[in-house]
Amino acid sequence: MYLFVHCTTIPYHHHHPIQPQPTTHPTPPHTPHHQINLAAVTNILDKWLVASTRHLVNFVHEEMNAYRLYTVVPRLVHFIEHLTNIYVRYNRKRLKGSAGQAEGDCENALATLYHTLVVLCKVMAPFTPFFTESMYQNLRRIDPESEASVHFTTIPPVEQRKEGDQHIEDSVERMQRVIELGRTIRERHNKPTRLPLKQVVVVHPDTSFLADVAGVLRVYVCEELNVRELETCADPVKYAELKAVPNLPVLGKKLGKVCDDDGFLCGGEYYKKVCVCVCMYVCVCGGESMLGREGGKEKK
Repeated sequence: MYLFVHCTTIPYHHHHPIQPQPTTHPTPPHTPHHQINLAAVTNILDKWLVASTRHLVNFVHEEMNAYRLYTVVPRLVHFIEHLTNIYVRYNRKRLKGSAGQAEGDCENALATLYHTLVVLCKVMAPFTPFFTESMYQNLRRIDPESEASVHFTTIPPVEQRKEGDQHIEDSVERMQRVIELGRTIRERHNKPTRLPLKQVVVVHPDTSFLADVAGVLRVYVCEELNVRELETCADPVKYAELKAVPNLPVLGKKLGKVCDDDGFLCGGEYYKKVCVCVCMYVCVCGGESMLGREGGKEKK
């Protein structure tokens, strides 16, 4: 219960549409959030959130029809974490209507968030009935003609996924992996995020991965990592040193005491231990090479 409240209820409550606040100037006329056509949005994160919401609804239908209720709540928690840590965090300026945004961009962001929260209320209603009812009544201020209670509504129907939905979800996931690794590397080298750096280099052997990160998502990577430039490289060897590591537990069983921390004895010759690592990303920031290892495979 504590984990559910900590990971779901609190972030969800903090990131629902902003409560009405008194202002000293008249609010300019705009299209109501529930009347904006979400199929026409152009921002990549708006498209990602709409696609992810559609995927969530289809997943809940599939799992509940198969009576696998225990898989739904973890998926809801995962979705809310992405909603708060990716969409709301990376769109702070758009949601606040900061200067420099394109005309209608703020309305599109708020409409996308509003649509997602309404759908999320309906999907979560069977699991957190009182909490979702409270949130729904707040959302209902925008559309007074909607149902009087979230429990009077039906769960959104299954909707066929659009072409490109999966690619958008994969692209944003890749962007998030790069950002998380960049934050880890900064911490490892005692370089706080508030310290601007000149450059970050993303290294990955998959060119499609690099294309996603260096495309329209580049601005989010640079902003979150506080760097001026982003470059990509498809040759890991250029920034990483490949080595080989023996599987010492296996060798120890076969060679016994002749195997130590520095190497092992085989056939009358002593072999020094070396390391093998598969480097997925290498960040070079401010002229200093920062290596991030995503995974490795041991060789027997």
